[in-house]
Amino acid sequence: ILRAWAPHAIVTSDCGVVGLLTGPPVNAPDDTHAAAYALMNGTDLEMGFDTFKNLPNAIQQGLATEARLDEAVRRLFRMHFLVGRFDPLGSSEWTALGREAINSSRHQQVSYEAALQSLVLLKNDRALPLVAGRRIAVLGPQAVTRFGLLSNYAVDHICVNGSYSCIHTVAEAIEAVNIGGSTVVQKGVDVGGNVTAGEQPALDAAAGADVVVLVLGIDRYVEHEALDRTDTALPGLQEAFALSVLALNKPVVLVLTNGGALAIDALVNRSGSAPYAIIEAFNPATSGARALAASLFGKENRWGKLPITMYPHSFIHEKAMTDYDMSSGVGRTYRYYKGAPLFPFGSGLSLTTFSMSCVQVSRTTSQRFECTVRNLGALDGDEVVLVYH
Repeated sequence: ILRAWAPHAIVTSDCGVVGLLTGPPVNAPDDTHAAAYALMNGTDLEMGFDTFKNLPNAIQQGLATEARLDEAVRRLFRMHFLVGRFDPLGSSEWTALGREAINSSRHQQVSYEAALQSLVLLKNDRALPLVAGRRIAVLGPQAVTRFGLLSNYAVDHICVNGSYSCIHTVAEAIEAVNIGGSTVVQKGVDVGGNVTAGEQPALDAAAGADVVVLVLGIDRYVEHEALDRTDTALPGLQEAFALSVLALNKPVVLVLTNGGALAIDALVNRSGSAPYAIIEAFNPATSGARALAASLFGKENRWGKLPITMYPHSFIHEKAMTDYDMSSGVGRTYRYYKGAPLFPFGSGLSLTTFSMSCVQVSRTTSQRFECTVRNLGALDGDEVVLVYH
């Protein structure tokens, strides 16, 4: 199907996976067979490793063909030519980039815009926008971290001095916007572990606040490439800490920062006080804290939609992660999941209210719709139009 759609497209492996073909489920006898299996089944480029160095042996043994290798090389060199790799220096837009392009004002703005549009407002029971000048308690391990706002694949040298000091924490960003008010910051608990020493100071801060912003989640210490979680619940003492905060019956704005999935049933589906507002911030990265603070106070209203299905905690026991049949059992993704998600794919609110009406105007090979979107509220904002095919 891929070749019929894009005959010149390059198919690349992930780092190391060609060599992993010697293990289950393929169980290739050796690296020579692994390289042949990958090449002859459509892989043009091995990323990062050198299992493909065995291709001459594979061709000699009749496991792969020289014609298929030529095809892969041809596709790869075609791409090099298209991007100007062999053009004279100075004739390509890439070679014209100078040091001034690094961390430029334009790139900083792009980063900020991306952060604004990646935040998803999942619930808002009249908690947002926050009003500056109030007593705000900003709690949680992800409220005070810089490193923890970055994804697994963030580079080490984010800031000029090689540290993370140029990244605002969520607490710092909220304090900067809460002009005329008081902002008390407490970590409470760690992302993982069982240290309880910080819990009571955090609960005391919450008890004296008008509103609590509780920032929880996961970071690269508990999840990264080659380190998978077996549980989608908040790790360590975070869930218990959150329940203690909610038990104070204060208005709580829950912010989640995470790369992998989190299940927060215990915080959402409860008879007692639940969060007034819930925000999925994912890995908000370098500009994320400022974007989050601006959005919390209604200075920005650019919220996105949920690009995943948020499952209940029971999902990890209902469908094995090794079961790649999307429709078997309880199913997986918005198309096949038969259970009740915590928040379905495409969820997302705004600080204003929109009306939308759409008409399909074309039913040819490409379907075309015309939509009228109106902002019925007093606050400017963006609305994302979703089309399902």
